[in-house]
Amino acid sequence: MKKQRMIQFIFLFVIIIISLFPNFSLASGATGGGDDVGASMDPIENPDFYNPSSSTSDFEVDKIEEKANMIINVIKNIGIVISVLTLVIIGIKFMLGSVEEKAEYKKTMIPYLVGAFMLFAIPQLVQILYNIVKDLN
Repeated sequence: MKKQRMIQFIFLFVIIIISLFPNFSLASGATGGGDDVGASMDPIENPDFYNPSSSTSDFEVDKIEEKANMIINVIKNIGIVISVLTLVIIGIKFMLGSVEEKAEYKKTMIPYLVGAFMLFAIPQLVQILYNIVKDLN
């Protein structure tokens, strides 16, 4: 019975994770061929596009910023899912536990609350610092 519940839980967890992230394709609109008119600007598809002697353009900086934001959002979404699931498990154990177990779960809530606070507050703090530094330039 427990094994079946665990399989159901894992299946539900995988479905939730899959539904959180949007579908995207890494394919670009490169036309191929020998001319540079339709050549891709992606260095993976067109290695000749990368020129290390050129200065960093705003386009490249925006691209790096966009990818970093995507990674941060993925990490934040995974953290939110894990945080909610942990809270649900602790809450169920708290409701079904005896008086002694309830006292112990109150002790486990302190590290959970600190972790949840860090999960939600630190990205906001980093965003505020980034905006301040960005405004200085």
